[in-house]
Amino acid sequence: MFYCHRCQWRGNTVTLARELGLAQRLSPAEYRDPRQRRERADRGARDLYERIKARRFALLDELHALNRVEWHSHDAGSEHPVTWDALAMVYGERPGILAELTILENCGAADLLRFLSAGEAARQAAIDGVLARGGVYDSGQQFVEVCGLLWDTWGGAVGLG
Repeated sequence: MFYCHRCQWRGNTVTLARELGLAQRLSPAEYRDPRQRRERADRGARDLYERIKARRFALLDELHALNRVEWHSHDAGSEHPVTWDALAMVYGERPGILAELTILENCGAADLLRFLSAGEAARQAAIDGVLARGGVYDSGQQFVEVCGLLWDTWGGAVGLG
């Protein structure tokens, strides 16, 4: 913003640049290319967001189903014939789900694109790597532990690092 105390003329940097002849007008063709690139980038970002959102909801549904199985197993008691098999299944599957949620919630766009476009074996290797390290580094270079996501299971904070 600028303001002239002598003539009380005011405006912003675009107004001043036009007045001084420094503003460049783009031709329609020159304007079209950056606009198309921006629109393609926006579409790509929206598509990535929708893919991640759909996968996160699917994983959260699986996590809630495992929580219900765990709850019913504890409710049934240790003497019930299927309790221990059900708990083994819950505790066997939950870490992988939490590791994938950690990846989806804390990695950058380029890493997420690579993760989502990779084959099943490569995605599983990434999940196994997160489980071996115990977490991932987020975009702020803070370590996010997989076990910190357990709080979300019980309605607490997500991604405690």
